[in-house]
Amino acid sequence: MVLMILSPVEIFWKKIISVPLHLPQIGETALFYYLRDGIDNNVLPMIKQKFTEEEHEVFIKQFRKGLQVRLNTPRMAKRYQNALIFALPILEDEVNIVDLMLIEGVRVFYPKMYDLIKNNAEVFINSNLLLETELKKSFERINNEIESLPFQERDPFRDLIAFLFPGSQRFSNTSYSSYPVENQQSLARKRRISSLRYFNRYFSYAVPSRRYIRS
Repeated sequence: MVLMILSPVEIFWKKIISVPLHLPQIGETALFYYLRDGIDNNVLPMIKQKFTEEEHEVFIKQFRKGLQVRLNTPRMAKRYQNALIFALPILEDEVNIVDLMLIEGVRVFYPKMYDLIKNNAEVFINSNLLLETELKKSFERINNEIESLPFQERDPFRDLIAFLFPGSQRFSNTSYSSYPVENQQSLARKRRISSLRYFNRYFSYAVPSRRYIRS
C-alpha cells in the first residue's frame, strides 16, 4: 500500500476547494440594469434601423411588466442578449423590432408558451371571441399552460400576450390590461406580430441572400 504524503500547499488548496462558495444573489433592479445596459451597448448598435426613444420606452415598459419576473440570474440576461444578437440582424427588415424583442423574450423565458404561440396563430390572431370548435381545444391547452405558471407570473404574462395580440382579449385579464384593437391593415403597416401577413416571419430565421458571406 502506497501512502500519499501531501505538501502543506496541497493540503491548503484541498481545504479551499472543499468549502462551498455562497455568492449573494443579485437584486432585481441590478439585474434589470445589467440587461438593459447589455442591450443598449451590445445589441442595438448591431441593427441598421433607428430604434426611437419611444420604441425603447415601450420595450422597457413591456419587458418589465411581462418578462422581468423570470429574470433571475446574469446568465439568463446573457442568454436573452445572445438571442437578440442572433435574431435582430436577420429579421430587422422584416418585422416590428419591439415585437421581435418581446417574442424572443418569450422564447428565452417561456419556451413552452413560445412553441404554443408559434403553432397556434389562429388562436392568438383571431379577434372573434367565439372560437370555432376546432380551435377551442387549442385555446384550452394554451390557457391551461398559462394557469400552470406561478401565481405571480400569470397576470404579467397575460398582459404581455394582450400587448402582442391586442385583437384577442380571450387570454387577458381585462382589469389588468387594456390595449387598443387595430385592424389588419394597420397591423400590417406596422409589421406587428398580430398581423396575419407578418406573424410567420417572427418564427423564421432564414438568412436573406444578401447576408450570405462568399468564400
